[in-house]
Amino acid sequence: MTTQQLTRKKSLTIPQDLVDEAEARSGPRGLSAYVARALATQLELDRLTDYTEAAVAELGPVPDQVREQVYADLAAADAEIGFTR
Repeated sequence: MTTQQLTRKKSLTIPQDLVDEAEARSGPRGLSAYVARALATQLELDRLTDYTEAAVAELGPVPDQVREQVYADLAAADAEIGFTR
C-alpha cells in the first residue's frame, strides 16, 4: 500500500487472540498495514473463487484425468526442488 492511496478509518470487532497474534507479528504500529495486506489477500482469493466458479459454470468441471495429471506434474516439480507438502 502506498502513502498516495486514500485511506478510510473503520471500527472493527476482531477476536482478541487474532489481534494479539497479528500485533506480535506486525508490531503495535504496523497492525493497520498488516490487516490491510490480509484483507487484500482475502479479496484476491475471493476474486479467484468467483473466476473459477464462473469458468466451471461455463465450461464444466476439470476432467479427472486432467486434474490427476496436474497433481502429478506438481508433485514432480516439488520433488525436483526438494519441496514437501
